[in-house]
Amino acid sequence: MNLLLDTPALIWFLALDNALPNPIKTMIESIHKQACISIASLLEISIKLSLGKLVLGISLKEFFDLIQKSGIDIMQITQEHLIQLHKIPYYHRDPFDRLIIAQCIAENISITSIETASGNTPLT
Repeated sequence: MNLLLDTPALIWFLALDNALPNPIKTMIESIHKQACISIASLLEISIKLSLGKLVLGISLKEFFDLIQKSGIDIMQITQEHLIQLHKIPYYHRDPFDRLIIAQCIAENISITSIETASGNTPLT
């Protein structure tokens, strides 16, 4: 694995959303990159669905099935990730984003973020 998708990038990629910038779509699809997502993203999606802050248009099970069919790996949370999380300064307070950042640092991989690319996000 050498590319971790943040939660919005994952949703837009699987939804084939035209709002996903082409360079990011190409990067995810590239045979030179092996994309993964954090289990923290799946937790975030589950929570936002249950709170009514996110609508996928399909069931959570169907969404998980899409991830599996896409070939995107799911990165579990390890003790090393939590140790790295503990070290990160509080420049950013979102717990899901902080964990995803910690995973990238611990695994020495890049992150693909819609917010970085376009300044907005499909999650509310």
